[in-house]
Amino acid sequence: RFVVPNSGMVFGIYDAGAYDSIYLLDYFLLRKKLATTKEFYSILKLLSALNVRFIISRGPIFEEEINLVYQDKDLFLYENPSFLPRAFFVTNYKILERNRILEYIISPNFNPGKEIVLEEEPEGGIGYWVLGIGCWESKTDIIDYQPNKVVIEVDAKNDGFLFLSDTYYPGWSAYIDGKKTKIYRANYCFRAVQINKGEQIIEFKYFPKTFIIGLIGSVISCIILFIYWRFKCFR
Repeated sequence: RFVVPNSGMVFGIYDAGAYDSIYLLDYFLLRKKLATTKEFYSILKLLSALNVRFIISRGPIFEEEINLVYQDKDLFLYENPSFLPRAFFVTNYKILERNRILEYIISPNFNPGKEIVLEEEPEGGIGYWVLGIGCWESKTDIIDYQPNKVVIEVDAKNDGFLFLSDTYYPGWSAYIDGKKTKIYRANYCFRAVQINKGEQIIEFKYFPKTFIIGLIGSVISCIILFIYWRFKCFR
């Protein structure tokens, strides 16, 4: 008995394992770190940051932090009540070298609902006097989610960051109320944008340069083929 990889996509159910045939190296290393971590609380904390609400297991998991909601012979379905939204607002951030981030985000010191880990200092920085504000104090709603576009409505109580638990990848651009802004690599392999206090619309759009190059190449190829066809048929 097993769950067929990628089958949940048909029903709009997302899998933390990502698309089974394509793995980004950063995300693969993150999953590898999870697989080698023995402390269940550290594993669950990171899964919560990845918006994992349900856990499917072939055997029972004897941990108080999760609740058994369904059982069918050797299949167990648990609910994680501490899961975080797919997108949420935080004010606190920490700057670490890339080779230290994985260790930190599974350590007891990391609170994914109140801070993110960046690899570079954000432009302008933000005030440290608002560190107590976490993901539930500000309103964050995903109003449109597509493979190449994500639109999020935010009502932030302070300056801070919008964290999105989608993988960081070249070709994505971010806009705040139509104005382009920087996407930071957060928590090793995810996305974050720096936002100001107040209501705003954040859009993530995927339009890589390689698509434009490929499109130009295709147009040029079609023109060459058309000229060749005209020359062969009407000479």
